[in-house]
Amino acid sequence: MRLARLFGTRCLVVHPVLPHRYALHSKGIKTEVYLAEEAIGLAKSAGWEVDYGVNFQSVEEEGEKDQWLDEELRESIALGSILRVRSANSTNFLGKGQLASVQRHLASSHIPLVFINSALSPLQLRNLEK
Repeated sequence: MRLARLFGTRCLVVHPVLPHRYALHSKGIKTEVYLAEEAIGLAKSAGWEVDYGVNFQSVEEEGEKDQWLDEELRESIALGSILRVRSANSTNFLGKGQLASVQRHLASSHIPLVFINSALSPLQLRNLEK
């Protein structure tokens, strides 16, 4: 019942990328963009309207075609959802500055839902929900 109320809701997708020293292996930017696109696709398949993201860089759109069919725009949206994380904060995953940036974006764009493409601990999840 809770998910039914979220259908059609605007959503911000955040794909956090940890530096090489925290990751098991370096994936490279192309793989990270692919993983971000996959997360955005998952959010879209849940019926959420995906926002362009905190770091979105505008590109020229031609006409009213589906944004997900335009490879350059799709990649730009995916890059906009990527957030570099220096180290995973045990309290809320993101650092204070990044959390403040995401909160400002949510407030200015009136977005009620955030999809973080990472496994969070119960403590991190609870603190981020506040």
